[in-house]
Amino acid sequence: MTTRIIKGESMLPFLRPLDECVCERIEPSQITSGDIVTFKIPQSDELGVHRVLSVDRKERHITVKGDNLPYSSRDIVSFSDVNEKVAAVRRDGVIIDLREFPRRYSASLIAFFSRADLTPLLFKRRFIDPFLLAASKSSLFKSFRKLSYDKLVFSAIVEERRLRLYAFVRRTLSARAIIEEKGPEIIKVTTYIRYRDRNPYFAERFLSKVVEIVDKEYGPGKKIVFDDPELKLLLRQKAYSLYPEKVFFPSYP
Repeated sequence: MTTRIIKGESMLPFLRPLDECVCERIEPSQITSGDIVTFKIPQSDELGVHRVLSVDRKERHITVKGDNLPYSSRDIVSFSDVNEKVAAVRRDGVIIDLREFPRRYSASLIAFFSRADLTPLLFKRRFIDPFLLAASKSSLFKSFRKLSYDKLVFSAIVEERRLRLYAFVRRTLSARAIIEEKGPEIIKVTTYIRYRDRNPYFAERFLSKVVEIVDKEYGPGKKIVFDDPELKLLLRQKAYSLYPEKVFFPSYP
């Protein structure tokens, strides 16, 4: 079995960013609707992690889609490009076994609703978000959100080879990070910020706390590599001015 970390939002709310997926090899004949599989993305060295909507054994391919993506974005994947099946999910130290009967049954239901674009977040996006977006543009709402960041609370969990950092705004989880030591002088940080908190003010406070935790746990003088292009876009050049020669986003322009 192998472990893969979820980085994107395409499988929300079933799989969350920074969840750890425990994957096992699978034969094409064993794939069924509702399974979550890893597959080779065409013209890329990366793997996708999506749910199987249907299986065509005659043509030897499957139709896959992220739970949080519209049906129009589905992909046709050849049996030969399917790598593994997600057998379990590790989230905050808890193992969720997807092979148990109730979860296998619910997976089939999720695939059914996913074909109709009626998974929870797709429903919210179509019918609720337009009203929320209009309200969020008001100056009163923006002032309230900024004031709420004064109540920002952080929680760190130390694991064997990595550290998990959580940021809460009024008891709601707003951001998380996985901090790993990749060498004597390099610390890798994979982060995720929820959609409503993606703004420069929050990003700066979150970055500062991550740097503080790294200095405390691993010692000052380490180079911190952030694996998150969205965080760089939010901060623009602020990260480099705050922490010159310390904070890096090397994979992104």
